[in-house]
Amino acid sequence: MKEELLNLVYVFPVLLPMFLAGSMARFARRGKPDGWRVTALGAAVTAVVWLAVLVLSRNGSELFGIAAWFVTGFPVGAAVCGVGLRLRHGDK
Repeated sequence: MKEELLNLVYVFPVLLPMFLAGSMARFARRGKPDGWRVTALGAAVTAVVWLAVLVLSRNGSELFGIAAWFVTGFPVGAAVCGVGLRLRHGDK
């Protein structure tokens, strides 16, 4: 249990920059009707990276896994920002 919590502490600084980049990219497209494409494109790139990681992974090497987690932060941040913008727009 302690090791899993420590892994989360180490993963957080890796995910945070891409999460913020995804949020900022989605927020920049907030007034446009095609803002969802930022999230969709990020998710497509993430899926390709995860498939490449599954093919290229080597036993004992964590580099590919870290890269995949790093890329995963972008569409997650864009999706969270998109949901927040949609909820905020629904209040008006």
